[in-house]
Amino acid sequence: MIADFVWNRLHMLPIEWLIGKVDVFHSSDWTQPPSSAFKVTTIHDLAPLRFAKISPSKIVATHKRRFEWVKKEVDKIIAVSEFTKREIVELLNIEPERIVVIHEAPDPAIKEALLAKVRATLKRYGVKGEYILVVGADPRKNIPAVIQAFGRLKHKGLNLVIVGRLWEQIPRVKNVNLLGHVSSEDLHALYSGAEA
Repeated sequence: MIADFVWNRLHMLPIEWLIGKVDVFHSSDWTQPPSSAFKVTTIHDLAPLRFAKISPSKIVATHKRRFEWVKKEVDKIIAVSEFTKREIVELLNIEPERIVVIHEAPDPAIKEALLAKVRATLKRYGVKGEYILVVGADPRKNIPAVIQAFGRLKHKGLNLVIVGRLWEQIPRVKNVNLLGHVSSEDLHALYSGAEA
């Protein structure tokens, strides 16, 4: 990626050269261009560092380079959760005073589905009764631990519904529904029908 090379590796070509003078510059995710403006960046998570062994090496390297410039130059960091803030302090060794937590809003496309749609979706996927919904099944989500924790619940008749392409073999467990990938429309219905 050219931006990674120019801004994260060489750290040249100030953003002002491209867009003119700015008072505040906000960056996010992949690149950290130099700027004389007040710099703010958003860090959504530190998964590439926390889970470096299961993340593609190019992604890990890109984030490491960017985070070095964030640490040296950025005035304020937006973390999307208290957990992310703690990880920034712990993994990047950045002072907590530089970090502000601002929670992200939900996708505006997600709206409560009509009861008839929820029932039809649950029937199609074979989900019966009340359920807890888990969205995402990549290795970072630790689905085996989620299933183990669910097994400790004392709530009779509660189901666990897991949506997302599994990256590992999960044995069949009573009251656990592994749905795989679902459409956005079905996901909205599953969210609407979930207890949690």
